[in-house]
Amino acid sequence: MTTCEKGKGIVDEKKDSDSAENQGEAEKTLLLKMDEIADNYRYQELDYTPVEWDSLSDLLKPQRKSANNTKKMSQLQSILAGVNLCVKHLRSQNLPQIRIVDFCSGAGHLGIFLAHNFPDCQIILVETKWGSLSYAKERIDKLGLTNITLCLAHMEQFTGSFELGVSLHACGSLTDIVLKDCIKRNAAIVSSPCCYGKIVNSESLAYPKSERFQDIVHDHNEYFTVSRLADHESNNENYMKCVDIDRIEHLRDLWLPVREYIQTQTVDLFPKE
Repeated sequence: MTTCEKGKGIVDEKKDSDSAENQGEAEKTLLLKMDEIADNYRYQELDYTPVEWDSLSDLLKPQRKSANNTKKMSQLQSILAGVNLCVKHLRSQNLPQIRIVDFCSGAGHLGIFLAHNFPDCQIILVETKWGSLSYAKERIDKLGLTNITLCLAHMEQFTGSFELGVSLHACGSLTDIVLKDCIKRNAAIVSSPCCYGKIVNSESLAYPKSERFQDIVHDHNEYFTVSRLADHESNNENYMKCVDIDRIEHLRDLWLPVREYIQTQTVDLFPKE
């Protein structure tokens, strides 16, 4: 290696060091801005009557025996309160039927719970795995519920009409696909997202979504820095909040009425392993 080559190597290393330092400063500035947005954003408190879980059949409760069951029960209770608001509004329109679609339903923890609480509504579970729907059917039959329909399909393949879409733990971009489908069908939606680190760009979805965040986050790579931290940082609540604020602001960009709530019961947030 000649002296010139050695000198060039030193310059290149200095460039790489400066670039990494600048990138680190840019990320730090971005995250400080996200913290500021999250700290200044105020959700409405979600008012609800606590569910008396002890009085319910075990078949209506989260089925997995784990430390997260308390968290899952709280999420079901929060979605129930949101669905209550939507169903009350839909009933005021004197519709012949209220159809609620549980997208990415899995084994039907949410849909079965809603079918029990809204016997006058038709609940449709949309799921891609037959094993999950088969397990849901066993529980439905044992509970004697007659207002649930099972649909084995990807959510994009579901073409039925409905008035309200719900989702619990629709991973990453699946939550945004549910939002997009409900907007397209002019349906209400109640959603509790998860797996923010799995959010990715696609032909039909681009991030950030809202005009507000497009002015702050310069490209999707910066956005994905925030969404990944929402899953993996121990103090992840602000980053989760920012991804959801972007979703809320996108709906407002479309002039859609949005009511965002936070549950009044405190639940621990666990980072991904």
